[in-house]
Order: sequence, then C-alpha cells, then structure tokens
Amino acid sequence: MLAVAVTVALAFAGFAATYLNSLRLAQRQERLARVNRQLGDFYGPLFALTEANARTFTAFTERHARPGGISPFSDGAAPPTDEELAG
Repeated sequence: MLAVAVTVALAFAGFAATYLNSLRLAQRQERLARVNRQLGDFYGPLFALTEANARTFTAFTERHARPGGISPFSDGAAPPTDEELAG
C-alpha cells in the first residue's frame, strides 16, 4: 500500500513539475513574442525613415554639389555662398 501511495505521489509531483515548467516556458515565449512585435513596430518605420532621409540627402548633395563634386556640407568646406543658399 505504501509503495502505491509513493508511486502516485511521485507521478503527481512529476505531472505538477511538468505543468509548471510548460507554463513558465509559454509565458517566456509570449514575452519574447511581445518584445519582437514591439521591436518590429519601432525599428521597421525607423529604418524606412532613415533610408528615405539618406537617399534624399544624397540626391540633394548631388544636385547642389560645388564644382569638383564637393558637398557644401563636407568637413573643411567653406560655408555656402548667397548664390548657393538662394539656388
């Protein structure tokens, strides 16, 4: 009788441990999925904005480059002239 009780108790303890572990893993997976959704919602549009900004700035500097292809915004360049600012 004692052996049956111990067996049943061990089986129940094993079931409880398995259930609690599965519950913990499911909660962890849900937290990870939530963080992934938040990152996707933030970094997706942020990437699109930075990419659009980089392309726009590149097109602007190519269109308004000084003679020799130098950007008026490069390090060591003289400040833009009144003509450049007006044009």
